Amino acid sequence: MRTLLARAHSAADAGDWQGAVDAYSAILRRNPGRADLRIQLGHAFKEMHCIADAEDAYRRAAEDAPDDPDAPFHLGLLQMSRGAPDAALAALESALSRDPLHEGAFDALWNSRLLPDLPPSLLARIRQALRADVADREAALARQNRRKQAAERHGLSDYASFRPAMTIPAPTPPAGTGPVLIQVDGISAAPSFVRMTLESLLASTHSDWQVIVHVDDKGMEHPVASLATVDPRITFISAHDQGRAPLQSAAISAYLTAGTWLDPEALGWIIHTFSTTEAQAATCDWDWCSHAWDKDLSHAAPEVHGVFDMDRLAASPVPPPLIALRNASRDGPLACEDRRRILLSLGVGARIAHIPLPLAAIGSIAERAKIAPKNGEDMPIWSQPRDGAEPGSGNLADAPLCVTYRPGRPPLTQGAFATGRDPIRVIIPTRDCAVQLNLAIDTLVQSASQPELLSFTIIDNRSAEPQTQVLLGQLASRTGFAVLHCDTPFNWAALNDLAAGQSGEPILVLANNDIEMLSEGWDDRLRIQLQRQDVGIVGARLLYPDRSIQHAGMIFGFNEGAPIHDGVGTGLSNAATDPRFDHCHACSSVTGAFLAIRKDLYVQAGGLDPVRFIVAYNDVDLCLAVRALGRTVLYDPGIELIHHESLTRGVNDNRKKVAWDQEELRALYHKWGEAIRDEPGISPWWARDAVYQAFRPLEKAQIIDYIARSADRPWTPRPGITAAGAPLRPKHGLS
Repeated sequence: MRTLLARAHSAADAGDWQGAVDAYSAILRRNPGRADLRIQLGHAFKEMHCIADAEDAYRRAAEDAPDDPDAPFHLGLLQMSRGAPDAALAALESALSRDPLHEGAFDALWNSRLLPDLPPSLLARIRQALRADVADREAALARQNRRKQAAERHGLSDYASFRPAMTIPAPTPPAGTGPVLIQVDGISAAPSFVRMTLESLLASTHSDWQVIVHVDDKGMEHPVASLATVDPRITFISAHDQGRAPLQSAAISAYLTAGTWLDPEALGWIIHTFSTTEAQAATCDWDWCSHAWDKDLSHAAPEVHGVFDMDRLAASPVPPPLIALRNASRDGPLACEDRRRILLSLGVGARIAHIPLPLAAIGSIAERAKIAPKNGEDMPIWSQPRDGAEPGSGNLADAPLCVTYRPGRPPLTQGAFATGRDPIRVIIPTRDCAVQLNLAIDTLVQSASQPELLSFTIIDNRSAEPQTQVLLGQLASRTGFAVLHCDTPFNWAALNDLAAGQSGEPILVLANNDIEMLSEGWDDRLRIQLQRQDVGIVGARLLYPDRSIQHAGMIFGFNEGAPIHDGVGTGLSNAATDPRFDHCHACSSVTGAFLAIRKDLYVQAGGLDPVRFIVAYNDVDLCLAVRALGRTVLYDPGIELIHHESLTRGVNDNRKKVAWDQEELRALYHKWGEAIRDEPGISPWWARDAVYQAFRPLEKAQIIDYIARSADRPWTPRPGITAAGAPLRPKHGLS
């Protein structure tokens, strides 16, 4: 049998059609049900111009395999070649009935203009199948694109090879900009560090600059100071002679420490920023660089950030190596901590642009020098301490912040005002879960610094368990407790909005019934943070029972684009390596599982939206509304809780729940448009499907847009980004 089949195929391949007919016929006499071989027999007859025999072979094959579209397809082509369109239409119709996606049959009918003659019911099946096929192909293409992007992106370990792609030419500066005045703090710096900075300046693509290098007496005597005689743009000034400066004033001044390497495009981007925005100051991304005499600079440990964040800056272990100021009156250098303090002293509301490019690198001495003997002369390996310097507790210059320190954890920022005694109203919707509700209340009260200023509204939404009714009765009899019974279908926004409308306290806390407070004095910390002029909402760090992170603020535009919790699943042991989860910082949104806001701002923002966001995204919507009023949503890990997550209403673990969630997400998009994918707090360099793990390439236009955004109320939802025709806030009243 195998020999005969091989003979048939060989004959067909060689064009020996009679031999093929004989071999296929012999096989079919033994196995008459082989429709595939009968089609081959039909092909051979057709090549021999035995049309009637070919037609018979195709018909019998179609009968033997009633689901296979190939036999009627070939029969249709044969009829078409014979000039029998009606017979061809019937055969091709049969092929498409068997497989509505059969490309050959469809194309044959399309080319012969017979497609409209198909029965309407079959055309409807074909359209439906094609729509589904296109959707599948688009999904497959999207998966291919994601794989392509993943293959092209660069992880942290590939940063050195990716770094050249981050040197993006700056836009051409406008005429009449004037020189950039660069103040270099070289006092007590090693001459090699001074040289490194000056060499990077000399390689700048923007040549209109003046640099003043501030050094000590030894620096004035070192050969490196001779560079001032080589290039008139370079001036060395002794620390004892700060009054002699070639420029009395400059529209743009940049400040850095000797040993900071500047990207060739750094000055161009600084000029662009001040020329196109109203920024008072500018910062940039940066990294660390080292070198050997026969190798180029090697860059590592990138510090890529989102828009300027005062809290992050105040608590960061390493101050920015490069800052730029507009019309600065300061003539002297700025040491590391001075740069931090200058930015913080600009205060809330200052326009501080962030250039999302690594324009500066903290340099090290050459590799060979690191192992050289000291012999009485020592110098640090890095031009700026890698571990940074503590910014100091208490007020930071004129900034409305102070820094507090925690053993083994990053420092925390908070408002620099008195704590105060504002009463707080905690609102907790519940349905049964009496044990968990009681634990939530007990831990909130026991951990409070001023429990006498706490009041609770417990919203009973159809609790049925006897132990819950007993607990609610006990709570209703306690001072400072109110129990509202709401016999309605669950609507988280409506329940909270009802309680908020009946509350007279100046501070509201929306909380779930499945939390456990871990932080002592959480209430005073809320009061301090909510007294800040810039802060509108405060959220907390939420942990799973195993102490991994459940919520460290929310981020927009990553993974599939829907708002997601930052840091999910990160263990607390990674706090040292992932301090972004353990610093106070502005964020796009926080979860309503624990959310604090002043009552007057809650009312001004329109409260929660019980029409469009019944179950989910109501917290995101409120945060967006508060940001639209010019306030910041602050993530504060100084308040920590365990969150058992969705004990009452469950999680989205089936098609029905996911479908509901998607409808509310659609409502959020209709209301806020692309604002729900706009994430100013995270560097645009991070890959959207691998935040903090891999880099993606950016275009110059994206950099320009980001700079403009960062200098102008970066946390406010962007004008024009809201979906057309959708009001920003609903006009509903508080019940």
